[in-house]
Amino acid sequence: MIHPLFTQFDKDLGDRLNKNVPSEDVALLHGKALTASIAGVVRAYGTAEDPEAYARSVVARPRRQHAGDARPR
Repeated sequence: MIHPLFTQFDKDLGDRLNKNVPSEDVALLHGKALTASIAGVVRAYGTAEDPEAYARSVVARPRRQHAGDARPR
């Protein structure tokens, strides 16, 4: 799982991410925190000209239903 990389310094974020299925993360307002975390990593490594734009594109990628998500879409 990748989310421990982003939550190791923010226990509250980790707890919030575990309250729902992954396909609901962005819709439940985790999108801002994920975008900021991804942009920070990308900025630190210098791997994109515009870290914020890259982070937004990663967070906004099309969602696939999670195997453990039994709720119909």
